[in-house]
Amino acid sequence: MTNEKIHSFPVVEFYYEDNGVGTAPQDYFSVSGIDAIPRTTLGIKHDRIFRVGAFLNLMRLRLVENWSNQEWLTQHKKFNKDAEHDDAPDATT
Repeated sequence: MTNEKIHSFPVVEFYYEDNGVGTAPQDYFSVSGIDAIPRTTLGIKHDRIFRVGAFLNLMRLRLVENWSNQEWLTQHKKFNKDAEHDDAPDATT
């Protein structure tokens, strides 16, 4: 990831699932002034995804679609308990 690409978006912080990756994201993004905030997720993954999905539906959340998040949106739209890919909805929880 080049420094120019990082700064083409107004990102100042983001959360990441820290189960096993240590401080690598914090170390990598801190040089660009971006705060990577670790978050540990526990419990039954599918239960967590469905609970958050219901909550977001109540909020009438609208997702912005652009060239950089196509796979993320596709994984959300196609998610079910037997889905091949659940990384995006799991990360959203």
